Amino acid sequence: MLNQLTMRQKGIEELKKFFNQLPDLGVTHVLDCGKCEATLYDVKKDSVRTMSHGEVLALHLLLDKGDHVVCEIAHLGVERKIRSLSQPFNRVELSTLYTNLEKNGIKLSLFPQQSTNLARRICKFNEKTDETDVKAIACFLQKFPQTSLANPPQSFDFSDSKREAFRFKSLINADCNYARFDSYKGKEDLCSKWIMDNLEDIADNLSETARDAFGLIDRKRNGEFKDPSITGIYSVTAILLTYEGELRKRKDTNSLPGWHWTARNVLSLGPCHFRGGVARSTLMYHCARHYIARHMDCKKLNENGKKVLRRREEFNEEQELQFRYYRSLYRKSIRELFQVVKRMLEG
Repeated sequence: MLNQLTMRQKGIEELKKFFNQLPDLGVTHVLDCGKCEATLYDVKKDSVRTMSHGEVLALHLLLDKGDHVVCEIAHLGVERKIRSLSQPFNRVELSTLYTNLEKNGIKLSLFPQQSTNLARRICKFNEKTDETDVKAIACFLQKFPQTSLANPPQSFDFSDSKREAFRFKSLINADCNYARFDSYKGKEDLCSKWIMDNLEDIADNLSETARDAFGLIDRKRNGEFKDPSITGIYSVTAILLTYEGELRKRKDTNSLPGWHWTARNVLSLGPCHFRGGVARSTLMYHCARHYIARHMDCKKLNENGKKVLRRREEFNEEQELQFRYYRSLYRKSIRELFQVVKRMLEG
């Protein structure tokens, strides 16, 4: 226990040191695009103005060299299609905008729209409006300069690798749902059977941190694991093994996927995880949340006197660092489990 506390404190201190060394992102403007008009927030002047979509396409003439503008990916990172709701511009207009901004020395970064709601809560903007959205994003980036922002896409066409990732994720979604429906005990679920047959070997090849993350430490009196995270282990194993017990190979490489491709394309472990899939949702929302809560002192009493988890916007600075530390440990444990299972399957 003491060793774990020492490791946690050391990890948190390293995180704090790393964050303190990060330079300011230098964001000068935040843009939000509505259905008929856009909202531009000048961070330094703390002023907001509305503009037409035509003026957005002329941003390179309105801003100064060295400016850094941030906008949600949904607005300036995705082309408009027939059924688009949040995308005001087509690919030609967007590509022209990217080129003009770059030529004029203006940086464009794209913010994950999934994080805008969190930004509003953390920065205490209770009402959702175009103005509060841009101010909340600016506030969030000042509080968390380590936030990953995306660059404008180089192409709006999907590569063969990306198309394969869509196919891959769709199959994994189906297998995870089938397995969960039968509580991972279905007679035809050979992936679950492989996991149960190899659970001891999996645990033997994992670090103590990864074993803890997937419930492979505490045992019952009969020697079985007390509360293994079969849901989490299945979500990782299903990337490599099908419901029918066959190796899940990529069509474009005819081999099992590697970790880098999986993390980016299947589990979407970056901040831009829209439609991340069942495996990602299970691991990063359900499993990671319970793992982090188990290690953090982040509970409070609700109005009924019952202990409940604090929401992230209620964290103090120390709790935020603990949250990031344990989230990082869990992500590393996912990678470690993936690599162990892959080695075992490859023999």
